[in-house]
Amino acid sequence: MKNQHYARKQRQLKNKINQLDSLVAQQDTSLQEQIRHLLGKIKALLADLRAVLAPASMKTILGSLTLILGLSFSNQAEAQSFDIPVTNPFGLDSVYMYAFPAFADMDNDGDLDLLAGQYSGNLNYFENTGDAHNPQFGNVQVNPMGLSATHMISFPTAADIDGDGDIDVLVGEYYGNMRFFENTGSPNAPQFSGPTANPFGLTKASRFALPEFVDIDDDGDYDLFVGEYYGNIKFYENTGSATNPQFDPPQSLPFGLDSAYMVPSLAFGDYDRDGDYDLIMGEYYGNISYFENTGSATNPQFAAPQTNPFAFIPTYEIAIPASGDLDNDGDLDLMVGEYEGAFIYYENTDLNLSINLKTNNKLEIYPNPATSFFRIEGNYSEEAQIMIFDATGRLQKSIKELDQQCDVSELSAGMYIIKLIDGDQMHVNRLVIH
Repeated sequence: MKNQHYARKQRQLKNKINQLDSLVAQQDTSLQEQIRHLLGKIKALLADLRAVLAPASMKTILGSLTLILGLSFSNQAEAQSFDIPVTNPFGLDSVYMYAFPAFADMDNDGDLDLLAGQYSGNLNYFENTGDAHNPQFGNVQVNPMGLSATHMISFPTAADIDGDGDIDVLVGEYYGNMRFFENTGSPNAPQFSGPTANPFGLTKASRFALPEFVDIDDDGDYDLFVGEYYGNIKFYENTGSATNPQFDPPQSLPFGLDSAYMVPSLAFGDYDRDGDYDLIMGEYYGNISYFENTGSATNPQFAAPQTNPFAFIPTYEIAIPASGDLDNDGDLDLMVGEYEGAFIYYENTDLNLSINLKTNNKLEIYPNPATSFFRIEGNYSEEAQIMIFDATGRLQKSIKELDQQCDVSELSAGMYIIKLIDGDQMHVNRLVIH
């Protein structure tokens, strides 16, 4: 009797998918409510059938709908697509040894620049002299703008940690200390003071400190993850604020994370476009792992790691990933530093994973560029919410009660990804803030 029950649900699922295909093919915006209703039915049936159907059978039934929904089976990475790797793209040169990249719009001109640590402890700055769509990096500048080398090996991460509108830099080093360089210049002309060792209540790592800022709990301030030499990952929760950070004592391997073999390097981003932070992690022998966040934006929980997904190729030794939307197409690309100092680039060629009957899967927003607010054009339900990400994939703001206009006055100038999530649809556009 139980088998008959699941067989009936399987037939229902196939019928619902056929109905959905028929509605979507009509490209009629008046059918959006019917499509949303069908998607809800399909997801309810999937929840019942996952326990009895193998992932391969489920994907056969769903066909292309697997990608459209961005559904998670045994390997969520199958819903992603990265191009074949390119070494030292966009005019980049290798650094002397060990490349540790980090992206940030250092000069506030709307595109991503590259800051890279290396074995000697120097910090190498590559200014993006192209634009947000067509990156091109200038000649390397060593320890510019007041930055200085660490004692040995430098692992940088960059973010506006004190909420004053410009990019600050935190650098981990060989012996586990973290050195903070505050930007005392301006968003357009950075100048760094310091460094200050282990500020804001931070404590040193045991050996190596590979830091990564991310607002993992969606409370509006940057938290900190730190990889250590022997594979441990420490989490420092920011219990201060966006303008006055203060970090709690570290927790090891939080949220279900697993340790790496050695030298875990972390790159957080919303890789599956479901509104929370996932994790790509490199390690000593060049493997790259993917941890899907199966929790939520406020309560993260990471699934077991998948090794070398997305057709990633292990580096010879040392894999240090950094993510960012380098070509301004709305998805996160990946740059991986490696042992010999080269930069390996994976362009994200993934398509939009949502059903959206609007032209070109775009969210209509105006004015664009904006200064202190923008408006949304089109119809959306009361449950719709806006999520605003910077170019490196970090969530900057979530707006759950949409009004006539969306306030962005507290955000720094630069390029942002705007996502409107409405039921089973996601509409995406880019916004420039002056």
